[in-house]
Amino acid sequence: MLKDGITWSAIGLLLIPIISAAMQFVTMKISMKGQSNSSAAATNKSMMLMMPLFSLWIGFTLPAALGVYWISQSVFSAIQEFFMGKFYNKKLEEEEEARYQARQADRQKRMEEGRKRQEEIRQQGAQKQSLKEKRKAAQEAKAQKAKKAATSTTEAGRVGDRPYARGRSYKADRYGESETK
Repeated sequence: MLKDGITWSAIGLLLIPIISAAMQFVTMKISMKGQSNSSAAATNKSMMLMMPLFSLWIGFTLPAALGVYWISQSVFSAIQEFFMGKFYNKKLEEEEEARYQARQADRQKRMEEGRKRQEEIRQQGAQKQSLKEKRKAAQEAKAQKAKKAATSTTEAGRVGDRPYARGRSYKADRYGESETK
């Protein structure tokens, strides 16, 4: 007995919630060590501070066995996170880097194949038509367009300035010479 009413068991009971809160803080710090997500950083920081304080409050209001349970759970979780993070973080980073390199190599390969295909198409197009042939084809297309415009159904249906006065498909001799008057 230290002084009047203060015993070692009372000191131990007071330390259990404090140790529990400290161990939860350490466990959360270790588990968040490998995370670098900036959008969740503010939430993680507030949780890292509030949860141990919440644990501290509950530890003082509920039986000490709950605090002992939380201490043991935090110790085991901290050890597990430390060793698993040390082993698996490196392995996961290596696997992610290998997947990234494979995707980049595949992308480069597809881009190169596309370039080759475009070059082949360009060369085939250059071989097919020379400049004179292109001009001749353009003149023929222009002549075809003029010929089509001359026999257009809109011209047959025109009355004055109204191009579709008789309808789009108007033909004067549609029913032949058999019209009766």
